[in-house]
Amino acid sequence: MSALPLPVARERLRAGRTTFWRALRSGAGGYRVIGRVGERSVSLAAVRAGAQNSWRPELRGRLEPAATGSRLVGSIGWSPFVRIFSTVWLCAAGAAFVGLLAVGLDRALHGEVSPALAACLVPLGFMASFVGITAMGVRWGRADEAYLRSWLAGRLRTAEHIVPPRPAGGVPAGPVRIRPSHPDGRQTSPGS
Repeated sequence: MSALPLPVARERLRAGRTTFWRALRSGAGGYRVIGRVGERSVSLAAVRAGAQNSWRPELRGRLEPAATGSRLVGSIGWSPFVRIFSTVWLCAAGAAFVGLLAVGLDRALHGEVSPALAACLVPLGFMASFVGITAMGVRWGRADEAYLRSWLAGRLRTAEHIVPPRPAGGVPAGPVRIRPSHPDGRQTSPGS
């Protein structure tokens, strides 16, 4: 939920993102937010400069008007392409494993020596490797998701919600309220 009107929230999200190619070619470290902010839908992801992670979480949703401003409704997860690719890849490797195992067991039951039993370990190894790579990508994606959430919160925050930074010395920037703090009525400012 944001107090920003819908067009302002949409423009703030658009202004803070960059293109995929600029994010990858950026020599500076840190994160960049890439994606689309359209009239009806929002698709954003946080990427580390110079790094690639197919399993990085992406926001897919929409900006909606709300009584007090606007709200972002959606979900964060893998892209549909990665979901489909992962499912197809694991199902194909699983089918190869089951097929080779069935052929190997059938031949073994008929007294034949078949290399299919040993060959069924190959797709099993592929599946184990794929699960391991996916787990690593998901683990690395946790930091990407945390950054994306904080970036969204910062972009959709209004000026009234932003606390001014404290300069060196601990005295807050901007107007300072003077309040009595001593029994004799002397006025002091905070931080003194």
